Amino acid sequence: MFIQTTVFLSGVAGASLLFGFGSAVAMAKKKDPTSFSQGMTVGGGGENGASLALRALGRGTVYAVLGVSVISWGVWKLSGAENMKDFWLKVQSIFPQVKKNEPPVGRTEFDGFRDLFEYLSGDYSRKK
Repeated sequence: MFIQTTVFLSGVAGASLLFGFGSAVAMAKKKDPTSFSQGMTVGGGGENGASLALRALGRGTVYAVLGVSVISWGVWKLSGAENMKDFWLKVQSIFPQVKKNEPPVGRTEFDGFRDLFEYLSGDYSRKK
């Protein structure tokens, strides 16, 4: 189950990345086609705009993944945990326990956003 979830979330993240980058390129091309076509050819800078953008995206991705990995590894080592269960227990002992809301205090179902906002604004004005 864990592998399926990981593959699914990785696929969604990859598709989102490709969609976002592709739509940004398409919007730039639609907004100023002459400058976009000039950026696709090698000019005085020695490198075209698309390859420069891809290189920057690649480096940014590597830096982000390495940064998160180093921070995660550092927290793991500082905690002194041997496995994930041990790490979870140590983190649980550090952070406060989240209280359950059984039974729920207040409304939990709303007809729409207007009903929700009216409920929130009414509660807020009563608390002041």
